[in-house]
Amino acid sequence: MLQKVKASVKKIIFFDLHRWINSKNLAKKTPSDFKNYLSAALMIKNEAEYLPEWLEYHLLVGVDKFYIYDNDSTDRLKDVLRPYIEAGIAEYIYYPKKQSQTYMCNDAIKKSSR
Repeated sequence: MLQKVKASVKKIIFFDLHRWINSKNLAKKTPSDFKNYLSAALMIKNEAEYLPEWLEYHLLVGVDKFYIYDNDSTDRLKDVLRPYIEAGIAEYIYYPKKQSQTYMCNDAIKKSSR
């Protein structure tokens, strides 16, 4: 049953993403039409201790923008991210909701293509 639910969620995410891409004519855009070469979106909770190392590694391999969705962390995540936010490398979004991955994916795509 759980596998069927996961498959359904993936189809919904894909459909919503596909519909949004088509509505914005993104299929016709080139990489230079986007403000960042490679962006990463992640939703995390209480992972601040490991985040700087993770960010630095991904900066080395080519990611130039991070959209970090905080799912109600209690470990001073925003304080850890402050240097990255001030440098324009990371964008912090507080979003303490359950089952919000679809929102995160859609919102990150919209933010990255402005």
